[in-house]
Formats: sequence, structure tokens, C-alpha cells
Amino acid sequence: MKHPHPASCQEVLWQINAYIDGELDPDLCSHLEAHIENCPDCQIVINTLKKTIQLCQDDRDTIALPPEAWDRLLVSLGLNDEDDKE
Repeated sequence: MKHPHPASCQEVLWQINAYIDGELDPDLCSHLEAHIENCPDCQIVINTLKKTIQLCQDDRDTIALPPEAWDRLLVSLGLNDEDDKE
């Protein structure tokens, strides 16, 4: 079955971080919320992301990232100190 409104879903995905962070223009936010209210697929995406963020925030003081993993993450993001030293 073809999704009835894929362009709107794509718009939600493009704006999802700003939407979750409350950084969207109120008109765009209202537009996305109207779509999300009627789209079970987007509701799942939004709810899953919100839950993931909440779980990470709840556990950030109890779960430590191993130093090697932290280093790999910084390199992947281009934020490692080694690049600054060159």
C-alpha cells in the first residue's frame, strides 16, 4: 500500500530535530503537528525519538562511554583534538 502523503512525512523528517528541540517557526510547527496528528508513521518516529532522548538524558550520569569509543566518536564528527594540533 502506498503511503498517502509521503512529501509531508519527508518534511517532518527534514525538520525533526528542530521540531523536537522547539526551534521551529510557530507556523511551520503547527503545519508539522497537523500532519503528525494524522500520520501514525510519523507519530511512531517522533515518539521513539523523544523516548530515546529521554532515556539518554536519564542515564547520562550512570553510563560512561569508554575512552576508545569517545575518541572514535570525536574523530567521526571531526571534533578530535588531533586535527587542531596539525
